[in-house]
Amino acid sequence: MARLSSSLRILIGIYGTSLFALSTVPMASVIVSLWAIKLGASPLWIGVAVAARSFLPMFLSIHGGVLMDRLGTRRVMLFFSIITLALFPLYPFMPWVWALILLQLVTGLTQGLTWIGSQTLYGQLARGSVKHAGWVTFFMNFGMFAGPLLGGVLWDHVGVIGAFAALTAWSLATLLLVILLPRDIDPPMQKLRVMDLVPRWEDYVKAFALCAIPVVALVMIFTFMRIAVFGLQTSFYVVYLEQIGMNGTLIGLLVSCANLISGPAALINLPERIIKPVWLMLLGSGAAVLFMTLTPLLSTFWPLMALSVGYGLGMGLCFPTLLSLLSKAVPKTMQGMSVGLRTTVNRVSSLVVPLVMGAVIEGVGLADSFLLVGAILMLGVLITAWFIYRNPNAYS
Repeated sequence: MARLSSSLRILIGIYGTSLFALSTVPMASVIVSLWAIKLGASPLWIGVAVAARSFLPMFLSIHGGVLMDRLGTRRVMLFFSIITLALFPLYPFMPWVWALILLQLVTGLTQGLTWIGSQTLYGQLARGSVKHAGWVTFFMNFGMFAGPLLGGVLWDHVGVIGAFAALTAWSLATLLLVILLPRDIDPPMQKLRVMDLVPRWEDYVKAFALCAIPVVALVMIFTFMRIAVFGLQTSFYVVYLEQIGMNGTLIGLLVSCANLISGPAALINLPERIIKPVWLMLLGSGAAVLFMTLTPLLSTFWPLMALSVGYGLGMGLCFPTLLSLLSKAVPKTMQGMSVGLRTTVNRVSSLVVPLVMGAVIEGVGLADSFLLVGAILMLGVLITAWFIYRNPNAYS
């Protein structure tokens, strides 16, 4: 902790990459969803395009985290930040749905591993500090406020190229912040062999074995729920708003305000005598699911804004506790692996929900699919609450 507090460059690197790395996802989701609509994609293919960014991280996040533990977090982040920066400018010059899906596959992996790196830095250097987890979440959500809003405004007033130029600028900022990190936070560089870059089966076994720790297992359950509802917001939430006649600026504002509220909510550090961390995660997740599920029942801006604020409050309350519990439960040498495991669960949820939503929309329509998927997620929240109530000591 002394090292973390004494190094301004490390703090700027952790908080700065938290601001830009993950906020690329909702920013890109607004722009990519509008781009897919402009290309004439059906709801199912919009779901495929949005979900494609989660496909490769679903298989390679654990390997990426292991590489950070083994080779150094800064080195791995630098490599993938450069690739992300090179690819975002290509989107508007490849106006085909198949090209969109292909680009989503690659940028989903490179951007995702950069965000894994930001979380790994927190785990390695802050070691479960709730205070620093709150500030990581605050900056993360500020970026998720500014990114979608900027993307929506530029889409309306500058067009496709301007919107994707903003994504490129976001990626450049991430790269510069990674470069700013001190080189000595990485272990000395060993001779690199090709086999070091190949995923190892035993690393995956060790990662999934972490779920034998009750707290880690619970974090993974909440991760799935949290990202499932986030997947709704970053996919067909945008499509629904566009269908009821809202422009890119209003869509970006609704998405952004949810993330703006999440930032201050993340700084609410309630003592355990008031509420146990596991119950705080559960209540936050339940609130996020509920408010997002109610979206298709409304069609005017201010009621939708109220739901967006409620969703953002729930998401902000649970994330710092989630980060802190996972970091404390895992040794320093396995922080990258544990974050990779959580990201794998993230990506499974991010892949499944848009695909299921796209398929269900084809059959029952957009509004009913929101309610159906939301009801399933809320059932998961209630079952988890019952299990925690019956086993209170397992998650202390």
